[in-house]
Amino acid sequence: MTRFEIITNRSVESDLLELIDEAYPGIYYSLVPGTLGRGRQGVRQGDEVWPEKNSLVIIYTETDDKRKAVIRAVKAAKKHFPREGIKVFAFAVEPIDLD
Repeated sequence: MTRFEIITNRSVESDLLELIDEAYPGIYYSLVPGTLGRGRQGVRQGDEVWPEKNSLVIIYTETDDKRKAVIRAVKAAKKHFPREGIKVFAFAVEPIDLD
């Protein structure tokens, strides 16, 4: 299983989610809006000095096809918005059965 963490500028959040949904219809994800921090594109604090914010999208995939679909969608978003901060990280994870 793969866990994706996608950090994106809030200005392209809806476009990114739309591209992901097109590549992987019915996808489940968690969205953490208003994510603050500092990256290559600058500081995001949501205040008067640094007014922008990011979003964090968390996705888990179980198959290689779905993993490739997420990567393809994020690449398409980055190509469409080359100057916006869009980063993706992938981790191999093991689900824990709680039953």
